Amino acid sequence: MFELLIPLALIGTFGAILIGGMAVEAFLTDRRRAVEMLEAQVKPVTTDLREQELARPFLERVLFPVASGMGTAARKITPADMRRRIDRKLVLAGSPEGWDAEKIAAFKVFGTIGGGIMGLALGVSAGFSASVSLPGSLWKPCFSSTATRSWNCRSRSTRPAWIRYLSST
Repeated sequence: MFELLIPLALIGTFGAILIGGMAVEAFLTDRRRAVEMLEAQVKPVTTDLREQELARPFLERVLFPVASGMGTAARKITPADMRRRIDRKLVLAGSPEGWDAEKIAAFKVFGTIGGGIMGLALGVSAGFSASVSLPGSLWKPCFSSTATRSWNCRSRSTRPAWIRYLSST
């Protein structure tokens, strides 16, 4: 009988070790699965402020602040009546998103100045004298000013007749 107990003890010992190992493996697998699910849900966080700033579009980082600064400068240059008229025309045009009187006034003022300088510079670089290229450099700002006006008038003409009627009263 003692001869049978030794193999049973060995089988029981190794069986207990095998079952214990399987239980530890199952526990670790569940734990790993939970960690993998959490890692899949969490996005990596960058603490580099430069990367965060450069991740924003160029339009938001540079052009919007420049346009708002130009709008502030144009508000100081242009008369209040002009801004009021532009506001009214924008309302009649359907209040396009991102357009306001300051931006249009800034576009007109700085477009006129920049267009005049650009026209003069292109005329001189093409070999014309300053007296010949001056009329061309004056035509460009007038065109840029009327371009916004024509877009606004086109938008107003497509508005329903009852809105135009209400705005004229």
